[in-house]
Amino acid sequence: MSTHIGFDRICVIVTVISLIVTILFMNGEKLGITLVTDADSEAHSDSEWFTDNDMNGSWDPSGATVISLNGSGTFVSGNGAYVKDGNVYIVQSGKYVLSGTLDGGSIIVDAEKYSKVWLLFSGVNISCDTDACLRVDQADKVFLTLAEGTENILNGGSSYSEEALADGTDAVIYAHDDLAINGSGSLTVNSSCMNGITAKDDLVITGGTLSVTAPNHGVKVNDSLRITGAKITVTAEKDGIHAGTEIVVQDGTIAITAGDDAIHSDTAVCVYDGEITVTDCYEGIEALIIEIHGGNTLICSRDDGLNANGNTGTSFGDAMPAGEAPEMNGTPPEFGDGSAPDFSAMGTPPSMEDGTVPDGNAMGAPPVMEDGATPTDLGAMGTSPDPPEGGFGDPLENSEDSMEEKPIVSVEETYVLITGGSLTVINSTGNDADGIDSNGSILLTGGTVLVSLTDGATNNALDYGSESGGETVISGGTVIACGSSGMVENISENSTQCSILYNFSESAAAGQTLCLKDPDGNILLTWEVPNSFSSVTLSCPQMAVGETYTIQIGDSMEEVTLDSVDTTIGETFGGMPGRNMKGQIGP
Repeated sequence: MSTHIGFDRICVIVTVISLIVTILFMNGEKLGITLVTDADSEAHSDSEWFTDNDMNGSWDPSGATVISLNGSGTFVSGNGAYVKDGNVYIVQSGKYVLSGTLDGGSIIVDAEKYSKVWLLFSGVNISCDTDACLRVDQADKVFLTLAEGTENILNGGSSYSEEALADGTDAVIYAHDDLAINGSGSLTVNSSCMNGITAKDDLVITGGTLSVTAPNHGVKVNDSLRITGAKITVTAEKDGIHAGTEIVVQDGTIAITAGDDAIHSDTAVCVYDGEITVTDCYEGIEALIIEIHGGNTLICSRDDGLNANGNTGTSFGDAMPAGEAPEMNGTPPEFGDGSAPDFSAMGTPPSMEDGTVPDGNAMGAPPVMEDGATPTDLGAMGTSPDPPEGGFGDPLENSEDSMEEKPIVSVEETYVLITGGSLTVINSTGNDADGIDSNGSILLTGGTVLVSLTDGATNNALDYGSESGGETVISGGTVIACGSSGMVENISENSTQCSILYNFSESAAAGQTLCLKDPDGNILLTWEVPNSFSSVTLSCPQMAVGETYTIQIGDSMEEVTLDSVDTTIGETFGGMPGRNMKGQIGP
């Protein structure tokens, strides 16, 4: 009996303590108690995709363990790290400052699975012939910070050891767990046999100047890749950037030369701002879902510029035999001086009737249609439309660093959505290529879209999945899309902004200036088109049904009256284009 009474008293005490703890937790701040939160959780950040720790590239190194690299003479001052067999092992949570030169060794993070590890590269030069220069075996997350004003160089060898290969190591920087790169210094990654950077979980890049060169993929991520505020140059013989789930570019400057896709995701690529310059690639951006909401994107491709498809598991480069990657032409721009990409080489953007250049980031008011109404089906300019069912979800729903349980996107839909910014696609050599290709729909609600594919029987500026119910719908923005008339497809009658699809019987020569003039002779659109073309799609907010416009190409011109929101002049779908412009276009 006394045993039962004692047990009951213990239960009462435990219950009372639990109630007290609950009350303190719920009312802690009112009682003056400071609640401890995880500074690396999404809930503790003002950003939708980046934590406070992701963005903190200037953390205080005082009290950190100092690692002075010097081969076998490497010295460690502090706790949590040691040197063995020429390698530096970091085995505890904490902050570590590294500098100096290490030949034939690796920096290996092998801490507890809940550990957060900060590494400050302050002028390191690491070469490793048989393994990754930086390898993360285990941690919750590693933050690699590039110290201000420092140059950091990692050189990978021509072959890896059997032990490294058995571990799956395939890059100069290889992380089994989440990795973030930030800071304001520079990092050069040179791979001689595999990838430049591989992350098996998420990779976040929020700062620094990165240069990655690799004979395989430049940057390969199993889960998500999120970029802001960094300058990244990638030269790769396969994909420049490849991720298993979503790629989000919030800001930054990215230059890519690739043998296969410049940017590839198995689910979605979403660009919000920044400068993306692809000087050479097979395909530019490939994913199930592609969204461009801002920034300036220039793609010089040998096949599709944008490709939203349902078969992203195997890429062109992966399918090629070793040593037979497509030849790469050109070199990526240099960003060492902080300069931005020069888009002028690909022609000037279209100018509006007052001589100004459209600002893709300032969306302004929605276009007013003939009846005075504004578009409602795809959203007004300046407001992103609701994506098709299964498209992008709310990134704020992801409260943790790992996005395994709540991916941003579903893969049930495929589409291209452009709401702002500028996109320029140039293809001078393609055959059976598309400027923008979607297995679903192409939705254009804002921004500036310029496409130039050299004239050929099946080179289409805009190609969508008409066979599966897809369509190209224009409700805002500025479009000049030039290509072949052989297999061109109509703009959807569901569009709420007027467009002209003009096909003619003989190619316009490369380098000619194309103009669209309003009834008063004011220039609405103009572009010096880089490649020859026999079909052009034109659209801008000033166009209205019933008005007559002049299309001028070089010295040739013709007046066109808009009889519908999707006016088409000349045959489509392989018909014989019969329009001849007055002047030098056509016999």
